[in-house]
Amino acid sequence: DRALDGLKQVLHASGTRLLSIVIPRLLEDRPLTIASCRALAASAAVAESEITPYLTDIVGAMVLTIEAVDEDSSSESMAVKSLEELLGAVSSASNDSGHLLLEKVFPAFNDVHIRRRKAAGYLCSAFCRGSKSDVVACCAASMLEVLIRQLTDSSEEVVLASWHALQELAFCVPSEVLCVHVPIIRQALRAACSGVQVGDPDAVIAGLNIDKGPAPF
Repeated sequence: DRALDGLKQVLHASGTRLLSIVIPRLLEDRPLTIASCRALAASAAVAESEITPYLTDIVGAMVLTIEAVDEDSSSESMAVKSLEELLGAVSSASNDSGHLLLEKVFPAFNDVHIRRRKAAGYLCSAFCRGSKSDVVACCAASMLEVLIRQLTDSSEEVVLASWHALQELAFCVPSEVLCVHVPIIRQALRAACSGVQVGDPDAVIAGLNIDKGPAPF
């Protein structure tokens, strides 16, 4: 904590001049360590909108970190918690940081590798848990479109990760705010249903067929 306070004080004193040195250095070692995540979060809190040029590298490092987390490891919860802290700091850096951050996360859902698509789902969940409710609410429309689409993924692991992210979204954002997006939800569900029924008219959306599948909706 003292080291983080010292980092913040140095960045405050030097303005953003040191960001081009500090952030690349923190991103050198991948997967990110808990200490690196906390230092990046502290840097983002000071940098505010100046963090934007580094979002691609930061998100890339976070995806690799999630991929590397051993689900049976006792350090998993600490690693995920530190990523939540980082996501919360970055998403609050400026008015549009949440949108810009997710724009870097969403392409991972199109990756051919299951672990990367699954990691994107985990990051969306962590984004909801780590960010302020109003920030998540502003991003709800785009998250709903992408996550509902992923409920039809060919991998059960990705489907579950996406479903859990929708669940986190539903917990985080007030229902009266989410109700505004009912037309988006309907359209996304229709598109998802049409997509899975192209080859099989009787096919269903996998994410709605799991235990408590419709719960987020």
